[in-house]
Amino acid sequence: MRGGLSGLRTHGIAGRQSTAKQSPPRRWAAITMAVAVVGSACGTRVPYDQLLAASQVRTQPAGSTAGAGQPTQSAPTAPAAAGTPSAGVTGGGNATGGGNATGAGSATGGDIATGGTQGPACTGHEAPLILGSVGQQSGLLGFITAALPRATQAWVAMINAKGGLDCHPVKYIVADDGGDPARNQALVEQLVQQDGVVAFVNFVAPLSSSGSVSYINAHHIPVIGGTGIEQGFYQSPYYFPQESFEEDIFRAALSGVANEARARGLVRLGVIGCIEISFCKEVRTIALSVAPQYGLQVVYSGSGSLVQPDYSSLCQDAQAKNAQLLFVLLDPNGIERLAQNCNSVGYHPVFATGSIVATNPLATDPLLDGMIVGEAVAPWMATSIPGVAEFVQALQQFAPGFAPSGPSIAGWASAKMLELAGQHLSNPPTSQDILNGLWSFHSQDFGGLTMPMTFTKDQPAPKAICFWMVTAAKGKWTAPNTNRTCK
Repeated sequence: MRGGLSGLRTHGIAGRQSTAKQSPPRRWAAITMAVAVVGSACGTRVPYDQLLAASQVRTQPAGSTAGAGQPTQSAPTAPAAAGTPSAGVTGGGNATGGGNATGAGSATGGDIATGGTQGPACTGHEAPLILGSVGQQSGLLGFITAALPRATQAWVAMINAKGGLDCHPVKYIVADDGGDPARNQALVEQLVQQDGVVAFVNFVAPLSSSGSVSYINAHHIPVIGGTGIEQGFYQSPYYFPQESFEEDIFRAALSGVANEARARGLVRLGVIGCIEISFCKEVRTIALSVAPQYGLQVVYSGSGSLVQPDYSSLCQDAQAKNAQLLFVLLDPNGIERLAQNCNSVGYHPVFATGSIVATNPLATDPLLDGMIVGEAVAPWMATSIPGVAEFVQALQQFAPGFAPSGPSIAGWASAKMLELAGQHLSNPPTSQDILNGLWSFHSQDFGGLTMPMTFTKDQPAPKAICFWMVTAAKGKWTAPNTNRTCK
């Protein structure tokens, strides 16, 4: 049985233990590790457990007594997967897969940037490109959020197998802030000031992103992608969304859901959100004004905790209002418990949610058969879309055992943004290099993977509402069509 509080799923990123290097008490923590794989032309097939072993995340250093909000100290890079060099090591001579990357230069239309060498042959002396991710990598939300940096780890392996990005080996450091804004800020400072991070890819911090916005702005560090609800992405010129953000991600999700719901004759909408995240609470209010625009009538609005063991009362309240469609903003395990509780009281609505919680186990739950998801990037099973086909192939080759999902393809989209932005790097690479690349984007969608992206120098990203639609049918996720709709 998947329901019940005892069945709550939690995921961190496990790896080999390494001895923590002691640092002065005032120096900030790195809960970290790096992934870098250098391979041949056909790439290096790295089992996913080995990939993770080369990408360890620790919440406390060995022997530490650091408390909540107190950053932990740095651990040295773990050894790379068997048969590959350590993180940050580059091969000499020409990198396999050379030539100009597709989409380099104009960064327009649907071309897919592929990485590898640029222009002259690699010298073998290029400094590494150091990237980071800070956020909730474990706990209840970690089951969702950790999938984004995990997809980036597979991308790092793919890029390094081609000889690096613009000849620079890529190193990726992942840090778990435990949902604490103060720790988020401390870790961001640590990764930038001590570890040399020049850009953050997949800033997965729905509970803690506010802690580092001021630092990011003051130091002009590019932040590429997140879960859709972190702060900064529509307010700062240094944040670059890979999908709709803030209330627009809910609008995008609800738009996709509404199209399918109306086709099924479902117009009476109930909304249930979590109490832990302010966005979830705001969405209940937003739904009242947005839903009628999409032909839906909000008849019920409720809230519950992510750790609440029983949602029966919410089910009964929604049932009393005859809500045919129930849009739920909980973690995946919470959605499954809700479905079980509703079933126990004889209530069987069609469930709906957004792409960030569209994990694979939900599709296999018979109580969620028919579930509708408004997807903010291209459906992860729609391999007829070139950008999706590359994503699926890369996971099969570089992270076998790591299944594509709604969260993981969102993480991959962020990595592809960085890939195209990093086609022309200094030695060593700088944050300004990445910013210049991002600001060159014009209607870039990475082979249909994302919404069209255009960024303007020193201006916040423009708001956009684009969506696809995915449904759960007979134990698997399907995309009834692969059309992207933007409003």
